[in-house]
Amino acid sequence: MGHSSTRTSALVSVLGIVAPLGACNEPYGVDVLPDRADASAPTATPSNDATPIPALHAGGEGSADECLPVGTFAPPTVAPLNIVFLVETSSVAPPREAAGVIREFLGNPATDGMRVGLSFFPKETKCEPSAYTGVEVPMEELDLAASDSGFALIEAAQSVGLRGTMVSLDAAILGTLGYARVDIERRPEPLAERMVVIVVLATGPRYVSEELASGEWYCEANPQPPKANAWTRVRRALSAAREDSDHPATYTYLVGVGTQFTGSSDFVAGARAAAKAGGGLYLDAQEEDYQGALFDSLREVSRGEFGCEYSLPVPPGGREFDYDLFGLTYAAGDGPETDLRQTNEDACGVDGWYYDDPEAPRSIRLCPALCRLAQSKADPRVTVHFGCRPIVPW
Repeated sequence: MGHSSTRTSALVSVLGIVAPLGACNEPYGVDVLPDRADASAPTATPSNDATPIPALHAGGEGSADECLPVGTFAPPTVAPLNIVFLVETSSVAPPREAAGVIREFLGNPATDGMRVGLSFFPKETKCEPSAYTGVEVPMEELDLAASDSGFALIEAAQSVGLRGTMVSLDAAILGTLGYARVDIERRPEPLAERMVVIVVLATGPRYVSEELASGEWYCEANPQPPKANAWTRVRRALSAAREDSDHPATYTYLVGVGTQFTGSSDFVAGARAAAKAGGGLYLDAQEEDYQGALFDSLREVSRGEFGCEYSLPVPPGGREFDYDLFGLTYAAGDGPETDLRQTNEDACGVDGWYYDDPEAPRSIRLCPALCRLAQSKADPRVTVHFGCRPIVPW
């Protein structure tokens, strides 16, 4: 891929200065940040471990320029977590076990810094989702260094009274998801955070919510085909919240407490399918390490995706980039480092990358197949070898 001297002139104009030849006397190490709204422009800082571009990566003949930086793309970030507990308080729910789920959760050191709120269902005999668009304990950031951190959550969970037997789970979940969406969209950077709803339930959904032509709602018990059953309603609501690309994604977990209903195969099958649709898990509080499985999954939720487009840094003083000499490598975990192939968007593959604009690059993009591969790995790394040449004064 050749480039004419017209781009050299353009780059000189952008830099605003023509430096003398040989001005690059010190190697630099550059961290290349993902091209995202909250990422500041990368800057060059002195480094003693910068190495020349090996001939393997240079993409051309001749000796490598020892002044060139070697960059490593920034790893995935960790997204802050916002947790809403939705706890069943029907007449068959075991309150001590439900409160124990919250108490155990708050006792994990990993909750430090999380924002957590609490809501209950059912609310008397209410079937409309709007009844659940608030929380009894507002969202609060946990600070484990404070002696009263999470106290309001535990106190509310232990003291709540039982509230009847009509459990319209779809209404409770729809309303809570609506609250969660409003809450996270009020955050300074909503797309950089994660919202999680943890439903603690003792029974399966026995009613579904129906809106009448008058605008009023009622709860229908055990609807028959062709109407969707209660678990199907729940599953559809959770799937829609998870896949809504216009809003920050919400992940939903279901935790079963007690044994009167949660031990049945129908309950387990329905709860697992619903939690999967919501991007979370179904967990049985009777199992010994269910909290460990929950926190393992939450760590994956909070792990930001590996960025697949990267802004180019400013070249060292007195130099301009030679885009034909760029080379990228990929590795994951303890796996070997693999050379990637420069290509174009129309000829992409699992080992390819390309410039956003071949004539005036501003960023490097990984091919979609390579991007998906990197995002599926626990420790992906993409390293770039920047090719440079001296700026020639006119």
